[in-house]
Formats: sequence, C-alpha cells, structure tokens
Amino acid sequence: MEVLLARALKFQLNVFTPYSVTDHILATVKATHPQAHLSVFKKKLAEYISKSFMSDYLIFTFTPSIIALASADLASSDTQDEISSITEYFPDLSVHILDQVSRVKELLRK
Repeated sequence: MEVLLARALKFQLNVFTPYSVTDHILATVKATHPQAHLSVFKKKLAEYISKSFMSDYLIFTFTPSIIALASADLASSDTQDEISSITEYFPDLSVHILDQVSRVKELLRK
C-alpha cells in the first residue's frame, strides 16, 4: 500500500548504504594523494563493506557513513604504504563518531 501511495505521489526513494559514501571517501583520498593507486584500497574497502552486510547488528545499529568510514580505515591499514589512516583525511570528525568507528572496526575484524 505504501509503495502504491509513493508512486502515485511520484516520490523518489533512495536507499542510503555504506556503498553510497565510498565515492566521497575515494574522492577525498584521491584529492589529497593524487599519485596514490587506489585499486587495492577500493578492493579492500568493498570487502569490508560486504562483510558488514553479513551482520544484522552492524546494519541496524550504525549509520551507513560510520560503517563506510570504519571499512575505509581498515582498508587503509591493509594498504599501509599507499594510504594513511582515514582520520587524516577527515580531521573534523567528532570524538563520538570516532568512537563509533572504532566499535565497528572491532566488529568487522572478527
């Protein structure tokens, strides 16, 4: 019923996932380090985000942007020579957000 109503009102519904945030993260990393080869980083980032979908707890407890940041930070630690910690690219993150990112990182490492 809700879908029919949304269609009748010509609403456009978008699903916001951790993959939605990756373009912004990759653009920020590329802008900071234009010479960096991001192929390994992209692959690792996608692996961690895919792993997050295997847990209902992660998807329903944390926002997609927190999951994407945690995945990017884990991917950056896997590609140590190329990309530094994700917190260097986003220095304005609050302590609350960084705490959530570290909690997601712990869960993704399991």
